[in-house]
Amino acid sequence: MSAARDFTLAKYDAVCRAVVEAGYVPLAIADYIQARPALPPSFVLLRHDVETSPAQAVRMAEVEAAHGLAATYFLRARRGGFPGGAIARLRALGHDVGYHYETLARARGDVGRALELFARDLEGLRRHGPVRVASMHGSPLLPWDNREMWRAARPSDFGLVGEVYADIDYADVRYFSDTGRTWHPTRHNLRDHVAQPPDCALDTTDELIALLRARRFPRLCLLAHPDRWSVSAVAWTVRAGRDWAENGIKDALGLLYRSRLGPGRP
Repeated sequence: MSAARDFTLAKYDAVCRAVVEAGYVPLAIADYIQARPALPPSFVLLRHDVETSPAQAVRMAEVEAAHGLAATYFLRARRGGFPGGAIARLRALGHDVGYHYETLARARGDVGRALELFARDLEGLRRHGPVRVASMHGSPLLPWDNREMWRAARPSDFGLVGEVYADIDYADVRYFSDTGRTWHPTRHNLRDHVAQPPDCALDTTDELIALLRARRFPRLCLLAHPDRWSVSAVAWTVRAGRDWAENGIKDALGLLYRSRLGPGRP
């Protein structure tokens, strides 16, 4: 596999190695929320939003486990239910499991219906073990921000300790996401934003690895979507083509949304 190819599972293995060598303590996101403010001076929150491939999530989880790292994997509700076998494997490897919700978009903006769907899906996921935390799916091709439903409820109403955008202190924890097939905080990115100063914009995973090795930020949250990190050259080509096509659509939609809703939205 070409050394120039980014977003491969081999490249993610290098990320894990850099995390360990830099001495970051891995924390499950729910453990972080519950432990505040009694936290270690240096830690990393490894977050994974599983969009379509539980099998790829398991591959990524195995890479992390080989380095002694624990992460939090967020699963979407699918028509066939939640992938029990993959969830069992993730837990056996020492990882936590959360709910990756998109219910406001599924409910076409109906908050009451969105909360009903959230409760139903969460109950289904909990049939496979405890669930303490949730993360929003961006639903970039639809005009609804799934986080808006929290104006009418709280995660604790559903027995959750928190939600990743609302309950991580991003003034203290530096956030990097692979949304848009880049680590840049705004490029090809409609909704995966947190309030942080624009003093560190990365593009490639090699730049992220260099940042980890330099320990530039003592507290980190890294979001990597397992579907994006390919094993074979063929899978990489297919996924890269899909990401680049989606980026073009998202960029166009971003212009449309901003023209209708004003700057900074969605």
